[in-house]
Amino acid sequence: MEDKQPVSNPNLDTQEMARIIIDIMSDMKGEDILLMDLRDITIITDFFIICTTNNERQLKAMVEKILETLKKDYGVPRPRAEGVAEGGWILV
Repeated sequence: MEDKQPVSNPNLDTQEMARIIIDIMSDMKGEDILLMDLRDITIITDFFIICTTNNERQLKAMVEKILETLKKDYGVPRPRAEGVAEGGWILV
């Protein structure tokens, strides 16, 4: 039986994806946006992006816009998300 992997855009590298995410955060009035380049530190992830929002509604809308844009415009499968907006944080 063949193992099916999600199809994503092979032309979209992680640095470009990080730029897209930061642009969305900025457009949606995210504050204190911080990009950490972890490529030389760990193999688990390339980048870690932190952003502050003013309220739960803004946080939910921002996460939804990021996930929707990556899937619709770039073919990136929808990742899992952890945390809850009501708690003040979401990890994607």
